[in-house]
Amino acid sequence: MPHIYVKDFNKSDFKNGAEFGDVRFHHFGKSLKSDKNSILFVEFRDKRFFLELKERDERVLIKSEKSNRPSPNYPVHRAIDSFSQMMNLHTLSSNLNLKESQHIAKDSYLKDIDFFRDMKLSGRVEVEIGFGSGRHILHRAEESPDTTFIGIEIHKPSIEQALKQIEIRRLKNLYILDFDARHFLEILPSNSLSTIYVHFPVPWDKKPHRRIIQPIFLKEAKRVLELNGVLELRTDSENYFQSALQLFTDEPLLKMELLKNISIDVQSKYESRWLKMEKNIYNFRITNLEDSAEKRDFYISTISEVKGDSPVKLLGETILKENWFINFKDIYQIDNSSYILSIVAGSYSYPENIFLLLNGNKIEYLIKKPLELEVNVEIDKYLRELL
Repeated sequence: MPHIYVKDFNKSDFKNGAEFGDVRFHHFGKSLKSDKNSILFVEFRDKRFFLELKERDERVLIKSEKSNRPSPNYPVHRAIDSFSQMMNLHTLSSNLNLKESQHIAKDSYLKDIDFFRDMKLSGRVEVEIGFGSGRHILHRAEESPDTTFIGIEIHKPSIEQALKQIEIRRLKNLYILDFDARHFLEILPSNSLSTIYVHFPVPWDKKPHRRIIQPIFLKEAKRVLELNGVLELRTDSENYFQSALQLFTDEPLLKMELLKNISIDVQSKYESRWLKMEKNIYNFRITNLEDSAEKRDFYISTISEVKGDSPVKLLGETILKENWFINFKDIYQIDNSSYILSIVAGSYSYPENIFLLLNGNKIEYLIKKPLELEVNVEIDKYLRELL
């Protein structure tokens, strides 16, 4: 992760809205949870994200806030370096790399969630969730140039490797998304995908509730799959196999085919290793037998007026409802009437990190507003009434 250590400095020297080159620094907030932590809202090109500043003895660590770190992470390198130069900071150590990759095209195939929200899906569309090294989806995209492929991954090095390969191979039919795949499915139109691949997901044997294959995921997968569309799960985990088998067996209106130790066109390096270890590889092919109704549309506004009361009393507060929760993880004070609220909220299965700017009697979502899902509309309404 890009970061530097600098000698402690006077934070009050920073002015909101400062610019250095093509980097703009919008809001600086001091944590009310820990007086040694601060965040800084940054804009570079089309990327918006937070830097964290953590005081440690007489040093300050400057790095990106992990829940909104952009991919590729070159903008973070630039933002940290620009802030350091602008503030004339004394650098003690650094791992910054200010050389931008030449393999990634300016019109990158890495897209944000809004691109897919507005994208008109047509023809054959296939999605791979957690593509890892990218071998499988890159191979599929090369073999089927008339099919649109969407690869979803949150591991930054894997994303950068895939983007380089897309450019090197000159693929025009493969898009990459750094996002939670479970939320991604919820924004898609019904009956819009031909295939969903989930190959060797993290087994989470000690935390099975974190597995991607859950009842709510299967429900959304069936909705977005076209009639006779396929969900393919491959796993080497006996525990994952057993839980998936039970889930698929209980679900109506689908056909399940279970194959064991079959070979496919391209293997990941981990699959090759497991086969040499003589581990069993389970392959589920789930065919959707239901034509789904169209998805309901919801809307969340970016900015609106509120009472404008001080939010300080909400620090650490957790609100629990039947289908969702809100946790006020931290509150950062900008000035006497302005705050940044760091919130974790959403359904119990799939929470999101949210940042709200409370400026007088107005609130505004920073980075991005929550996905327009039914549960998030309820949370948004509650927050506006609360504030």
